[in-house]
Order: sequence, then structure tokens, then C-alpha cells
Amino acid sequence: MISFVSFDYFQPGNFVDFGFSEMPSWSERFEWLGYDTINFVEGMGSIIIFAFAQILLSLLSAILECIRYRTGKSWLKNRLGASKVLTSNLAFVHGVFFEVLVCVSISMAMLSYSEFLNDSDWTSVYLSFIFAAILLCYIVFMLYFSCWKSMQMVVLARGNQLEGRE
Repeated sequence: MISFVSFDYFQPGNFVDFGFSEMPSWSERFEWLGYDTINFVEGMGSIIIFAFAQILLSLLSAILECIRYRTGKSWLKNRLGASKVLTSNLAFVHGVFFEVLVCVSISMAMLSYSEFLNDSDWTSVYLSFIFAAILLCYIVFMLYFSCWKSMQMVVLARGNQLEGRE
């Protein structure tokens, strides 16, 4: 049930050998929850594949937006428009926010083993920093809309109400 709730349907490491070093778990309680290692990629499991699929979808959408801009084809906008892909990306990050936050936090313990890490392990560390930056951007984006934009919408609605009374 835990792997299903955390969107971790399968472990990519069971099918492909990434060459990661054996890493300990953060604690017994985290191990019980399915975080058997402090390695970011192994901790994320199948979510990392879905994340790369979202990134590829975003790149494809950007390329198609350029083609649509040059050719004027509007059918591309209906399928892979920038607003639809952005909404999809936000929904994905919103859905896996807690999982990524936990994996990024746990994977910072890998830095204490820095002299023993191989290139694959360093790739996992770099990916954890990239995902930490994505989480930070998501938090800033959500704060922007929940604080700044919502306040503008309230002021606009009040202004419309006052205009309606006059």
C-alpha cells in the first residue's frame, strides 16, 4: 500500500544496474516506509522515470510551440500546448511533492560519504539538488499565486462591486 500511495510502482534499479554504491538507510522507521537507502534515485523509484517523461513532454511542447508559431498550426495547441503542459507539470509536482521532499532530504546524507562516492552516486546527488531547486521554484510559484495574485483578484472583485453600486 505504501508503494502505491507514494506512486512508487516499481524499482528501476531492479531492471537496470546504475552502478550505485551500497548506501545505508536513514533510519529503521524510514526503511519501514520504503526508503531503504539514502540514494536519491533509488529512493524516488519509478517517480524519477515519470519526472523525466514530464521533462521530455515539456521539451516537446516547446519545440512544437516554435513550429506552431512559425507555421500557424493551431491543432498543436490543442494537444501539446504550453498551458496544458504547464498544468500537467504543476499537477505532477503537486502530486509527488511530499515524496520528492522526503527523498531530497534523506539524500543529503550522501554528502557525508563524499570521498567514497563514484560517478553514478554523484549523478544521484546532482539530481537531488536539481529536484530541490524544482521544489523551491514550485513553492515560490505557489506563494506568488496564493499571496500576490489572490490579493489582486480580491481587490479587483471589490472594485467591481463598488462600480456596480454606483
